[in-house]
Amino acid sequence: MPDSKLGDAVSYTRNQWDYLTRYTEDGSMPIDNNLLERDIRIFATGPRDQLAHVLSLIWRALKPGGAFFASYKEGEAGGRDELDRYYNYPSQDWLRATYAEAGDWSALSMERGEVKGFDDKRAAICSSWRARTS
Repeated sequence: MPDSKLGDAVSYTRNQWDYLTRYTEDGSMPIDNNLLERDIRIFATGPRDQLAHVLSLIWRALKPGGAFFASYKEGEAGGRDELDRYYNYPSQDWLRATYAEAGDWSALSMERGEVKGFDDKRAAICSSWRARTS
C-alpha cells in the first residue's frame, strides 16, 4: 500500500493531521474553506491587481506556522473564452512576485502538473502553491 494512490493519500493525511484538524481547537473556525475560496474567486474572474491584497489579508489572518494552499491554471494572459467566460491565467513568475508582495512567507513551494479534460486531452497546466507563515 505505501506505493499506491491510497498509500499516498494516507501518508498525506498523517503528515497534515495538525492542519486538517485545526478547526477542532477553535469552535469559530469552519471545517472547510468555502468562504475563503468564494472571497478569492474575484481573482479568477476579475483583475489581477487584486490578488496581492487578498493574499496579504490571508497572510495577516494566519497563525504563526499557518499554511495556505491555492491552485492556479497557468498562462500568460486573461480574456474571454468561446462561451464569454472570463479567465485570468497567471505565470509562475508573476505568482511568485505577487506572493512576495503580499507577505513575508517563511516558505513558498509550488508543484506543477497537467490537467486533462473529459476527452483525455490536455486542458491546462496547473500549479498548486503552499505558503507558510513564520
